[in-house]
Amino acid sequence: MVVKLFATLWSLWMHRNGIIFKQRELDVLGLCHMIKWRVSSWSKVWEDEVPYSAELLAHNFQAFPLLF
Repeated sequence: MVVKLFATLWSLWMHRNGIIFKQRELDVLGLCHMIKWRVSSWSKVWEDEVPYSAELLAHNFQAFPLLF
């Protein structure tokens, strides 16, 4: 699933920019949470065969194939 790769890379990039340009601190838990939400919400847009809501996917993220 290409969505996982893009969502992870985009989240890492945005978090990195927040650290560098906005002097935010590294928040690994928040970053992981954001990746989960992006994967679940982007999956609904990019994949037609996902019959579940983004909220259900995010709350049951362990059902996804291994991301990390």
